[in-house]
Amino acid sequence: MTERPIDLDVAREFSLANAALRDLAAGDGTRWKEAVGELHSQYGELPVWVLLHEDDDLRQTHAALCETLRPHMERLAPLQIVLLYEVVVGGEAFAARLSGNDAVFSAASGGDTRLTWRAQPRGLSTVFRSRDCRRTT
Repeated sequence: MTERPIDLDVAREFSLANAALRDLAAGDGTRWKEAVGELHSQYGELPVWVLLHEDDDLRQTHAALCETLRPHMERLAPLQIVLLYEVVVGGEAFAARLSGNDAVFSAASGGDTRLTWRAQPRGLSTVFRSRDCRRTT
């Protein structure tokens, strides 16, 4: 990761990123178990971690997430989305990662085959409030 020159007003960038993250959080418990993110202005990134319910379909969840993010993308440019999906099934943790807006939105249309689960031996990221993937509603 290399630092980028600050070319946007950081306060404006922070506000726009928070609006996108609030919309993602509105899907918590329904479209996915939990979504969190934070602005990495110095790298031009908006990392988003998404915890799925154990019975969620990764591709359907990704399509819903992109539908939520799409209205924000023009205002967020040139920030790049970095997504990390996580799930625990049968006591084992898995993750799927996409980096960059082209990869994120290409995968939503089925054009990117990198959206696949890989074993994650270290368990869930510590960014989540939830520690399991069971549905509670």
